[in-house]
Amino acid sequence: MLDADALKACAAKVEADLGPIDMVLLGAGMYVPFDIRNIDVDGFHKTMALNVDGVINGVAAVLPSMLARRQGHVAIMGSLFGYAGWPGNGSYGASKAAVINLAESLKLELKGTGVDVTIINPGFVDTPLNAAYDPKKKLFVMKTERCARKILEKLPNRPYEIAFPPQVEGFLKTVRNMPRSLSFPLVRWFIKSMGA
Repeated sequence: MLDADALKACAAKVEADLGPIDMVLLGAGMYVPFDIRNIDVDGFHKTMALNVDGVINGVAAVLPSMLARRQGHVAIMGSLFGYAGWPGNGSYGASKAAVINLAESLKLELKGTGVDVTIINPGFVDTPLNAAYDPKKKLFVMKTERCARKILEKLPNRPYEIAFPPQVEGFLKTVRNMPRSLSFPLVRWFIKSMGA
Protein backbone atom coordinates (compact mmCIF):
# COMPACT_ATOMS: atom_id res chain seq x y z
CA MET A 1 0.00 0.00 0.00
CA LEU A 2 2.93 2.35 0.55
CA ASP A 3 4.53 1.87 -2.87
CA ALA A 4 2.37 3.99 -5.18
CA ASP A 5 4.12 2.84 -8.35
CA ALA A 6 3.78 -0.84 -7.42
CA LEU A 7 0.06 -0.35 -6.73
CA LYS A 8 -0.45 1.35 -10.09
CA ALA A 9 1.41 -1.50 -11.81
CA CYS A 10 -0.69 -4.06 -9.91
CA ALA A 11 -3.96 -2.34 -10.90
CA ALA A 12 -2.82 -2.18 -14.54
CA LYS A 13 -1.93 -5.91 -14.50
CA VAL A 14 -5.28 -6.85 -12.93
CA GLU A 15 -7.13 -4.87 -15.59
CA ALA A 16 -5.00 -6.33 -18.39
CA ASP A 17 -5.51 -9.91 -17.16
CA LEU A 18 -9.06 -9.80 -15.77
CA GLY A 19 -10.74 -6.70 -17.13
CA PRO A 20 -11.73 -3.37 -15.60
CA ILE A 21 -11.74 -2.94 -11.83
CA ASP A 22 -15.37 -2.18 -10.98
CA MET A 23 -14.89 -1.81 -7.23
CA VAL A 24 -11.97 -1.50 -4.87
CA LEU A 25 -12.04 -1.77 -1.07
CA LEU A 26 -9.07 0.01 0.48
CA GLY A 27 -8.80 -1.51 3.92
CA ALA A 28 -5.19 -1.77 5.04
CA GLY A 29 -4.66 -0.24 8.43
CA MET A 30 -2.79 -0.38 11.69
CA TYR A 31 -3.16 0.83 15.26
CA VAL A 32 -0.32 1.91 17.53
CA PRO A 33 -1.36 2.97 21.04
CA PHE A 34 -0.74 6.66 21.65
CA ASP A 35 0.71 7.19 25.13
CA ILE A 36 1.25 10.86 26.03
CA ARG A 37 3.91 9.86 28.58
CA ASN A 38 5.99 8.01 26.00
CA ILE A 39 5.04 9.19 22.51
CA ASP A 40 6.01 6.68 19.83
CA VAL A 41 6.77 9.14 17.03
CA ASP A 42 7.81 6.34 14.65
CA GLY A 43 4.58 4.45 15.39
CA PHE A 44 2.57 7.61 14.79
CA HIS A 45 4.23 8.17 11.41
CA LYS A 46 3.80 4.51 10.39
CA THR A 47 0.11 4.63 11.32
CA MET A 48 -0.45 7.79 9.30
CA ALA A 49 1.56 6.41 6.37
CA LEU A 50 -0.37 3.15 6.09
CA ASN A 51 -3.82 4.41 7.07
CA VAL A 52 -3.74 7.63 5.01
CA ASP A 53 -0.98 7.38 2.38
CA GLY A 54 -1.93 3.76 1.67
CA VAL A 55 -5.51 4.82 0.92
CA ILE A 56 -4.55 7.67 -1.42
CA ASN A 57 -2.06 5.39 -3.18
CA GLY A 58 -4.87 2.90 -3.76
CA VAL A 59 -7.22 5.61 -5.01
CA ALA A 60 -4.54 6.90 -7.40
CA ALA A 61 -4.00 3.38 -8.74
CA VAL A 62 -7.63 2.75 -9.78
CA LEU A 63 -9.30 6.13 -10.24
CA PRO A 64 -7.93 7.14 -13.67
CA SER A 65 -9.31 3.98 -15.30
CA MET A 66 -12.66 4.35 -13.51
CA LEU A 67 -12.94 7.98 -14.63
CA ALA A 68 -12.08 7.05 -18.22
CA ARG A 69 -14.85 4.40 -18.20
CA ARG A 70 -17.20 6.70 -16.26
CA GLN A 71 -17.97 3.94 -13.79
CA GLY A 72 -16.51 2.46 -10.65
CA HIS A 73 -16.80 2.30 -6.90
CA VAL A 74 -14.11 3.20 -4.37
CA ALA A 75 -14.78 1.94 -0.83
CA ILE A 76 -12.51 3.12 1.98
CA MET A 77 -12.20 1.70 5.50
CA GLY A 78 -12.48 4.52 8.00
CA SER A 79 -13.59 4.30 11.60
CA LEU A 80 -16.17 5.98 13.79
CA PHE A 81 -13.18 7.00 15.92
CA GLY A 82 -12.26 9.46 13.18
CA TYR A 83 -15.23 11.55 14.36
CA ALA A 84 -14.04 12.30 17.91
CA GLY A 85 -10.87 12.31 19.96
CA TRP A 86 -10.36 9.29 22.20
CA PRO A 87 -7.67 8.77 24.88
CA GLY A 88 -4.84 6.54 23.65
CA ASN A 89 -6.09 6.88 20.10
CA GLY A 90 -4.17 9.93 18.87
CA SER A 91 -2.50 8.37 15.85
CA TYR A 92 -5.28 5.98 14.78
CA GLY A 93 -8.06 8.52 15.31
CA ALA A 94 -6.15 11.24 13.46
CA SER A 95 -5.52 8.91 10.53
CA LYS A 96 -9.18 7.93 10.31
CA ALA A 97 -10.29 11.59 10.55
CA ALA A 98 -8.04 12.27 7.55
CA VAL A 99 -9.54 9.34 5.64
CA ILE A 100 -13.11 10.50 6.39
CA ASN A 101 -12.21 13.98 5.12
CA LEU A 102 -10.60 12.48 2.02
CA ALA A 103 -13.74 10.43 1.29
CA GLU A 104 -15.92 13.53 1.67
CA SER A 105 -13.70 15.45 -0.74
CA LEU A 106 -13.71 12.61 -3.27
CA LYS A 107 -17.49 12.26 -3.04
CA LEU A 108 -17.95 15.95 -3.83
CA GLU A 109 -15.38 16.02 -6.63
CA LEU A 110 -16.61 12.81 -8.29
CA LYS A 111 -20.22 13.97 -8.64
CA GLY A 112 -21.39 13.32 -12.19
CA THR A 113 -18.39 11.16 -13.13
CA GLY A 114 -20.05 7.76 -12.69
CA VAL A 115 -17.62 6.87 -9.89
CA ASP A 116 -19.04 6.37 -6.39
CA VAL A 117 -17.31 6.60 -3.02
CA THR A 118 -18.26 4.76 0.17
CA ILE A 119 -16.63 5.33 3.55
CA ILE A 120 -16.99 2.38 5.93
CA ASN A 121 -16.89 3.49 9.56
CA PRO A 122 -17.13 0.64 12.06
CA GLY A 123 -16.97 1.27 15.79
CA PHE A 124 -15.72 -1.39 18.18
CA VAL A 125 -14.96 -4.64 16.35
CA ASP A 126 -13.78 -7.74 18.24
CA THR A 127 -10.10 -7.54 17.31
CA PRO A 128 -6.91 -7.28 19.40
CA LEU A 129 -7.36 -3.49 19.16
CA ASN A 130 -10.23 -3.71 21.67
CA ALA A 131 -8.63 -6.22 24.03
CA ALA A 132 -8.25 -3.58 26.78
CA TYR A 133 -11.99 -3.30 27.38
CA ASP A 134 -13.67 -5.26 30.17
CA PRO A 135 -15.33 -8.29 28.49
CA LYS A 136 -18.44 -7.81 30.67
CA LYS A 137 -18.89 -4.30 29.29
CA LYS A 138 -18.41 -5.03 25.60
CA LEU A 139 -22.00 -4.12 24.82
CA PHE A 140 -21.19 -2.40 21.56
CA VAL A 141 -18.39 -4.65 20.31
CA MET A 142 -19.27 -6.49 17.11
CA LYS A 143 -17.86 -9.83 16.01
CA THR A 144 -15.78 -9.58 12.84
CA GLU A 145 -18.15 -11.90 10.94
CA ARG A 146 -21.16 -9.71 11.75
CA CYS A 147 -19.20 -6.62 10.75
CA ALA A 148 -18.27 -8.21 7.40
CA ARG A 149 -21.90 -9.24 6.77
CA LYS A 150 -23.11 -5.67 7.41
CA ILE A 151 -20.58 -4.29 4.95
CA LEU A 152 -21.33 -6.89 2.27
CA GLU A 153 -25.07 -6.36 2.69
CA LYS A 154 -24.87 -2.58 2.20
CA LEU A 155 -21.95 -2.11 -0.19
CA PRO A 156 -23.80 -3.09 -3.41
CA ASN A 157 -26.19 -0.13 -2.86
CA ARG A 158 -23.21 2.25 -2.95
CA PRO A 159 -24.18 4.44 0.00
CA TYR A 160 -21.84 7.27 0.90
CA GLU A 161 -21.38 5.88 4.43
CA ILE A 162 -21.73 2.51 6.12
CA ALA A 163 -21.43 3.04 9.88
CA PHE A 164 -22.17 0.75 12.83
CA PRO A 165 -23.10 -0.08 15.51
CA PRO A 166 -25.77 2.62 15.71
CA GLN A 167 -25.19 3.30 19.42
CA VAL A 168 -21.51 4.16 18.92
CA GLU A 169 -22.20 5.99 15.64
CA GLY A 170 -24.87 8.16 17.27
CA PHE A 171 -22.73 8.89 20.30
CA LEU A 172 -19.55 9.85 18.44
CA LYS A 173 -21.31 11.91 15.77
CA THR A 174 -23.24 13.74 18.49
CA VAL A 175 -20.18 14.57 20.60
CA ARG A 176 -18.38 15.72 17.44
CA ASN A 177 -20.90 18.55 17.11
CA MET A 178 -21.14 19.50 20.78
CA PRO A 179 -19.23 22.28 22.53
CA ARG A 180 -16.00 20.75 23.85
CA SER A 181 -16.90 21.77 27.41
CA LEU A 182 -19.70 19.18 27.14
CA SER A 183 -18.19 16.60 24.80
CA PHE A 184 -14.95 15.95 26.70
CA PRO A 185 -16.67 14.92 29.97
CA LEU A 186 -19.19 12.87 27.99
CA VAL A 187 -16.43 10.95 26.17
CA ARG A 188 -14.66 10.29 29.50
CA TRP A 189 -17.93 8.99 30.98
CA PHE A 190 -18.55 6.73 27.96
CA ILE A 191 -15.04 5.26 28.16
CA LYS A 192 -15.43 4.61 31.88
CA SER A 193 -18.79 2.90 31.27
CA MET A 194 -17.07 0.65 28.69
CA GLY A 195 -14.62 -0.52 31.36
CA ALA A 196 -11.44 0.83 29.78
